[in-house]
Amino acid sequence: VDMFCFRQFEGSPHVRYFKTNLYQGEWAGIPLITPLTPHGQGEILFLDGWGFSREDKVLYITIVRCRYLNAVDMSSGSSDPYCEITCNGVTVRTSVKWSQLNPEYKESFEIDVTNPEATVTVEVKDKDVFGSDDFMGQVVLTLHDFVDGKEHTVVELLRDENNIKMPDDDRGEIEIRIRWAERVFEDDFLLIDKKKAMATRIQAWARCAAAKVELKRLKKQREIDEKHAILCAVKITSICRVRIAKKKVGALRRLRRSAVKIQKRIRIFIARRRVAFRRLRHKKAIVIQTRARVMLAKSRVQRIIKQKRADFDRVVTVLQKNVRRMIARVLVKALRLEEKADLKINAKTGSVKIDPVSVWIRTYGKDPEYGLKRNRRITERAFKKLLTVQYARLLTSKLGIMYIDSWPPRGGVEEMRNERASSAKQQSKSAKKQPKSKGSANKAAAAVENDPKDTKTEGGVSRSDFVQVFFPGFNPRTTARRQAMEMMDRQSSYFAVLHIPTSVLSRQSVDFTATVIQCAARQRIARRKFKTMLMVHRSISLFQK
Repeated sequence: VDMFCFRQFEGSPHVRYFKTNLYQGEWAGIPLITPLTPHGQGEILFLDGWGFSREDKVLYITIVRCRYLNAVDMSSGSSDPYCEITCNGVTVRTSVKWSQLNPEYKESFEIDVTNPEATVTVEVKDKDVFGSDDFMGQVVLTLHDFVDGKEHTVVELLRDENNIKMPDDDRGEIEIRIRWAERVFEDDFLLIDKKKAMATRIQAWARCAAAKVELKRLKKQREIDEKHAILCAVKITSICRVRIAKKKVGALRRLRRSAVKIQKRIRIFIARRRVAFRRLRHKKAIVIQTRARVMLAKSRVQRIIKQKRADFDRVVTVLQKNVRRMIARVLVKALRLEEKADLKINAKTGSVKIDPVSVWIRTYGKDPEYGLKRNRRITERAFKKLLTVQYARLLTSKLGIMYIDSWPPRGGVEEMRNERASSAKQQSKSAKKQPKSKGSANKAAAAVENDPKDTKTEGGVSRSDFVQVFFPGFNPRTTARRQAMEMMDRQSSYFAVLHIPTSVLSRQSVDFTATVIQCAARQRIARRKFKTMLMVHRSISLFQK
């Protein structure tokens, strides 16, 4: 049997007997030729499927943790590490820690091994579901370093497959607790228990004898101590009374001196505190006055800046007015010189009759309704922008306030013709009462022709002269525009098509919209100023406190 190299019998069930290990396994082959695989080292005997061997020592190994491992799975940026321990032909594994680079194991194992030259190999591998596991590093330990039988904590750097540590190869580290101690059998436990019981009895008897001797000695010593204590007590009593009397006299004297010093210090402290408070109050009054003067100076500077800006705007307005007047004179002269065909020519002299500037400059740019033609143009442009805004408010001559739906209206030409026929009489009456000038009529016609939305139909009716509006079922003056939009979307609204020149008050509508915008802007500015004033008031109150 000695000619064979026996290895540890892995995974076999075993039964423990007195100072022996019996193992049950299976073996098939030719005796003395087929190698046997017993569990452990030493002598072996296999009879009828039973074998036994004995190991005198056990290796207790605990895998605590691994740190700073490399990420093997490049897709997830982590690893699934586990540890594989091999010693004396036995291989055990820890659990797999999924997606961790600093796993905590704290798993313990026991391996029977007696040879001090045996090595313990701890390999760290990455678990792969498909394919073989990846090697991450290993540590090789020799048992002769742990022959003292004590528990050692080992922290080692992981090495490559050849157990070589390269300077640039950082694979992480592993922490292991290891202890290689003698095997303790069942009979050893019984013997130890008997020895403990015997030692306990001997100790109890020895303690009883020692206690009796000590009790006698303590009685004698107590009698001596009592006599000595009585003499000492008398002396101590007299000495203590003298010392207490001296202490009381000294304490009374010190108390009086301390009371005088405390009164003096308190009076000095109160005086200094009053002086400091008066100085502080004076300084704070100066600071408050300085801050108030700074705030007044800043407000004055802001008023001066605003006044300068207003003066500058006024000067710019005057300059613009003068420049526009000069440009208007030049343009009017050029236009009148170009319109020679429409002017009257004197037959005798052949000169062109041109009115002097002093004649036409008085009425240039004036409008009977708006005051200035510029105001009329600005109002017409603003009114056209207002017509393009849905749910905007229009002021009508008969129906009050209406909300715009669309401009031009979505209806057909027949509806516009009917509306035009119904308002023809009113238009003729208004034309007789207030005839329009030739220049203003020509400009209005040119504006309508240039309007891309204006499409004339049969009979000279223009779609841009009409607007489609909503009939509100609420009071428009007390209802906000957003609230009115929600109410008109929820309720069934009635529509109408109005003729703009005869039914809609364009100037009043623009003024009403401008007033609403100004009110909203002023309200927003007032809120900001109110918040600013509140913040200033709070800061001044805090500063004063």
